[in-house]
Amino acid sequence: MFTLKNEFIMTKEEIENYNSLPENLPQTKLSARQIGFIGDLYRKYISKIDGQSWSMELYRIEQKEKWPSGARMKEHEAKRICLNCLTGENSKKYMNDKEAARHFFSSLHCRESYRRVVAYVWGNPLG
Repeated sequence: MFTLKNEFIMTKEEIENYNSLPENLPQTKLSARQIGFIGDLYRKYISKIDGQSWSMELYRIEQKEKWPSGARMKEHEAKRICLNCLTGENSKKYMNDKEAARHFFSSLHCRESYRRVVAYVWGNPLG
C-alpha cells in the first residue's frame, strides 16, 4: 500500500482555487493576486521537492521548454505545470501495490518534473 505523504496533501480549498484559475496558455493574462497564489502554493509544496539533491528547481526545468507557438515560458506558467502534477496526484490518497506499480512505470514516460513529483510525494508506510 502506498500513501500520499502528508506534507503534499493539498486542502480542498487550495485545489478548488487552483482549478478555478484560467487555462495555462501563453496568451492567458493573470492578475498579480493570481500569480502570488501560484507562487505561494509552489513554495508550500513543490519547494520541498526542489531541496532534494537536485541541482535545479523543477519550474526551471519546465522553463527551459518553449510553448509550441514558440513563446518563452514565464516563471508562473512553469510553476503551474509543476503544480498540475501535484494536484493530479492529490486526486487519490492511496494506491495498492498493483496500482502503484502501474502508476510509477507509466510516469517514466512523462515530463521530468512529473517524474520527480511522483517519485517524491508517495510513501510506503509498510516499507
